[in-house]
Amino acid sequence: MRESMGLLIKAVDGFGFLSEDFGMDIISFEYNRRLSGNFKMLFENREILLTLTLEKGQLFIHVCSALYPDEWHSMLRLVRYLVRKGAQLTHEEQDTDYWRNGLKLESQFGIAARQLEKTLGAIIGLFSGTELETTRVELKTYNRPTQDENRDADR
Repeated sequence: MRESMGLLIKAVDGFGFLSEDFGMDIISFEYNRRLSGNFKMLFENREILLTLTLEKGQLFIHVCSALYPDEWHSMLRLVRYLVRKGAQLTHEEQDTDYWRNGLKLESQFGIAARQLEKTLGAIIGLFSGTELETTRVELKTYNRPTQDENRDADR
C-alpha cells in the first residue's frame, strides 16, 4: 500500500498542472503490486479523458473525447496529428518513447509532463466544440506519416 501511495504522490507532483491549468480531476487510480507495480490513473475534465498507465516500467498516455469514451488515441498518434495540422513542436517534444528517453520512472514522468504541458491545450482543442467531429473523422482515417513527411519533420 505504501508503494501505491508513493506512485500516486509522484504522479500528482509531476502532473499537478493537469488539475491547476486544465481543470482535470483524478477519477480513478488502480495499482497492482504483483504485476511489477503497474498502475493506471484516469483524469477527466469537460472535454477529455486522459490515462497515465505504467506497465512493466514503461509509461503510456492515452486521450479520448469525454463524449466518445470508447475512442482512445495514444499520445504518439495525437502529437503526430498535431504536427500534421501545423503545430510547431521540436523533435524532442514529439517523442513519446518515455522509457527509452528516461529509464527511471521519475525521468519518464518528467519527460511526459513537459510534453503534455506543451501540447495538452491543443489536444483539448481537437476534442472541443466544432473541431470534435472533424477530429474524429480525421483520426479514424489517420495513417502513419510517409517517409517524405518524416524527412521533412527532421529538417
